[in-house]
Amino acid sequence: MKIRKIDKKDIPALIAFNRSMYPERDKLDESIYFRFFKNPLSYKNSESIIAVNGRGEIVGQYFLMPARFRYHDNEAIVHWGMDYIVEQKERRSLAGIILCREALKVKFHFGLGVNETALSIHKRFGDEVIGNFNKYIKIINPFSIHNVLSTSFMYNLSYKFPEVVDTKYSRFERVHDAGEIISNSGYWEKTSLEFSRDVDFIAWRFFYYPNKYIVYKYVSGMEKENSDISTSYFIVRPILWKKINCLLLVDYRFSSDGHFNEILKAVTKLARTQKMSAILTGCSMPSLMKILSSNYFFRFSGVVIISNYKKLNNNCRIDNDNILVTYGDSDADFWKGDNTW
Repeated sequence: MKIRKIDKKDIPALIAFNRSMYPERDKLDESIYFRFFKNPLSYKNSESIIAVNGRGEIVGQYFLMPARFRYHDNEAIVHWGMDYIVEQKERRSLAGIILCREALKVKFHFGLGVNETALSIHKRFGDEVIGNFNKYIKIINPFSIHNVLSTSFMYNLSYKFPEVVDTKYSRFERVHDAGEIISNSGYWEKTSLEFSRDVDFIAWRFFYYPNKYIVYKYVSGMEKENSDISTSYFIVRPILWKKINCLLLVDYRFSSDGHFNEILKAVTKLARTQKMSAILTGCSMPSLMKILSSNYFFRFSGVVIISNYKKLNNNCRIDNDNILVTYGDSDADFWKGDNTW
């Protein structure tokens, strides 16, 4: 058994391996191409690994997708772990344990939503639970929840998202270029652990596929303007989840909590005009969870956030209540819904 980094020549075999491991997912070849070759950080920070048997066949993998993060004064490249899997006949071997051990040598590793078996292995090699990512739902049309849609019908639905969304107190305009999102070098929070939303990231993550993600920015409101020039924005996409047509609030950043409240109202209005049955989103910060609750979003499940940050940063702890994670991080929204890329 050999553990090594993924090379370009491995891609055809890697695609075939993923098709066998994840038969329910569509466009696996496209997803691998997107993560390995289009991520602006992948070229210089490729750390994904595979387990290969004596015949040269791939029997396991651990994908590591690079991102930037900042926590207090520490800014660095991190790697989100994803699609950590070993084929069934090798699960009694040490392949899975060795894959995890080698993956967690990277500085810094983060993970989202690992199962209990994987969590115990991760803890063995230095990961710990640093927070929780809670999943929320807001029912828009309770009478349509039981009227589930077929997958083929969902894909034929035509959505026409408006250029402007007005709430009672605010206006949001649709964004068609990543350069319209202004930030402080990719960050909004000064004390939270935050993953970068610089122009390169936004262009890759949310604009690579035309009209897959719908982006809006805050442009005006009746409340007193915040002096921070960073753009408050939100990103959504329609999905079929449990055969219900939903609007997924994928990502958000804002200059004030008041703007987050207005974002939720704008998303609600969008969902109603597009005749969605529900809105789904995720949240990792307790202060924002209170605003979600006040806007009738209800928590229905949650997953842990793990990292080896403490081990590899002089035992520096993380404030578990001060981590900003959305569906736009890791692979949380990849295949969200009925396994559709």
